[in-house]
Amino acid sequence: MGDDIDDFIQTSTLHLPQAETPTQVNNDPLFSYIKNFLRDPTATTFDIRSFNNTDGVNRNTSHATLSPSIDLTNENQILSEEQVTHTKPITQFDCSQFVKIKIITHPRIKFRPRTEKESKESSHFLRCEDNIAPAYPTIYIPQIWAKEDNFIQVTLVGIDKQPHPYTIDNKECNISPLILKLNESHSLYFHVTKEDYDNGEKSFLIEYIKSKQDDVITKQLIQTRQLYQSMLRFTRFYLTADGSYQPDEASIEYSSIMTEHYGDFTIEDIFPLYGPLCGNQKVCIELKGPITKNFKTDLTITITCNEINWSYQVDNIRKSGSNLTFLMPSFPHPNMNRAKVSIIIEYKQDIIHQSNYIYTKKLDEELVENNWNQSNSMVAVGSSLSNNCGKIPGAFPIWSSTETTCENHGAKRLKK
Repeated sequence: MGDDIDDFIQTSTLHLPQAETPTQVNNDPLFSYIKNFLRDPTATTFDIRSFNNTDGVNRNTSHATLSPSIDLTNENQILSEEQVTHTKPITQFDCSQFVKIKIITHPRIKFRPRTEKESKESSHFLRCEDNIAPAYPTIYIPQIWAKEDNFIQVTLVGIDKQPHPYTIDNKECNISPLILKLNESHSLYFHVTKEDYDNGEKSFLIEYIKSKQDDVITKQLIQTRQLYQSMLRFTRFYLTADGSYQPDEASIEYSSIMTEHYGDFTIEDIFPLYGPLCGNQKVCIELKGPITKNFKTDLTITITCNEINWSYQVDNIRKSGSNLTFLMPSFPHPNMNRAKVSIIIEYKQDIIHQSNYIYTKKLDEELVENNWNQSNSMVAVGSSLSNNCGKIPGAFPIWSSTETTCENHGAKRLKK
């Protein structure tokens, strides 16, 4: 580390006036103080107040138009003159410029990442929470930075603060020199403009593109690194006297954690809401939004009747596409003509839907009559019709007088 610091300092003296020799610079108290500070791995603060009145140190130099190299990933990426030209003065060794970035608005805590196909069709940028301004991730831009030319690197990282394998992008980087993208899928570089200094802040339009699973991004990697969570890392890169961009490590700041979220699923409809006392009525639940693969454990359906203090938890839930189906239990008091119960649906211990369901004895009678006509034979139902109809094999797989299918939504309202 010490040799790197010496090389950095030696290079920068090339831009000092000829009257300032390396020996004179090394003897300068401010220069020596900075050098010792940089070489000391335990040093955390730099107090320049005692040197405010130091004379004889030329801190400002100027340089001609440059095509600076950006030493960001040790790949020596070179920008063309058409991309960046600089004619502004450079401030050397002004440690007051090394300040931590302050975030004004963070990206949403829950967001829906886009696929590569969706990104090609249109741009969807990371936004902040509703009713918050600015609407996109934004940081403060200190005026002290105006002494140098700066880029803000935005990097997508995991919650382990290591580069994330997914991609961030901005299509403007293909046509504008103000946004750069090198050979890093997880990073973008935004030039700090005069307008940003005037506003005192800078917002970032960032597309988040989720990659498909492959040999690199495996299910195990997603689970191990918890790739469904991520952060944005902001770092200032400043132009040095030797014409290269260097990271300001003191400026690094991380956004709040973003978690993939595809919207809470809801109950769009449930039908039919009536059936015979003997039960076995097939009920269909239409869903809106995604449901987890563990729906059998995350989702609970309970049938309750407060009037008789009765409760029954359904255990035969089946999934077909975006629909769920289950069979109603028999009502515990078969001699009643009519009974109202509640169908309560909970998801991850939260009640998300509740509907009333009507048991009707008349439908038991219609059921037996229909079965009699279809079989053209006697059906022994015993002394209690309601007690036994649910036990007849094949007697009531689906209530025949109101054929209920989740695929044919129009059929659900035929008869009440």
